[in-house]
Amino acid sequence: MHSAFRGIGFAAMVLDLICSFYYNSIIMWILRYFFSSFTTGALPWSSCPAESECCVSPENSTMYYWYYETLNASNDIRSMGQIDWYLFGTLIVAWVVCFLCMCKGVESSGKVVYFTATFPYLLLVVLFFRGVTLPGAKDGILYYLTPKWEHLADPTVWRTAATQIFYSLGIAFGSVVAYSSYNKRDNDCIRDGIIVTLINCGTSVFGGFVIFSLLGYRAHKTGVSFEELKSDQV
Repeated sequence: MHSAFRGIGFAAMVLDLICSFYYNSIIMWILRYFFSSFTTGALPWSSCPAESECCVSPENSTMYYWYYETLNASNDIRSMGQIDWYLFGTLIVAWVVCFLCMCKGVESSGKVVYFTATFPYLLLVVLFFRGVTLPGAKDGILYYLTPKWEHLADPTVWRTAATQIFYSLGIAFGSVVAYSSYNKRDNDCIRDGIIVTLINCGTSVFGGFVIFSLLGYRAHKTGVSFEELKSDQV
């Protein structure tokens, strides 16, 4: 590639750095919940504190735990608050794990991918069989499979879909370009691209069955229809 295009490489590197900040923040919250789940009693987000006035019903216990225990959110945007050392610690753990996976370049990351690429499928399969055995799962899956043709005229739906497919496939991401440079010169990139696309979209469809089976159970448990079930209640 001509040296005049080196700015593309720098831009891709900056984009990957920003995405790493974003994803490690998510992993930070995941580790927070993971460590908090090691308890002999009920999960800490299964109920609200007795003295709490913010949690008006048991269904809001997960929201209470997210905002007031995990995020420790203040009541005012002007209140900066203090450093949450628990989250700070889990963020450090996330970055250390990221470093260990990448410290030796493709030699170490290639081995890590054997786990990171297969373990999520194991979890999906376990959650799928758990979800479809719950009451109300059938209603959730039928809601998932029933097309709503009127949404095709909504440009927001197409914009969201395009954003998701570009992001999930990692099109033109610097890391994808860097890893592809390790392929053999005679590698069939078109075949690989078709396989990755089919697996990616197939995983999304399969994940939809997992999610909506659990949402069906949630709707069955709360007695709220899907049309009335809002995202802040899930």
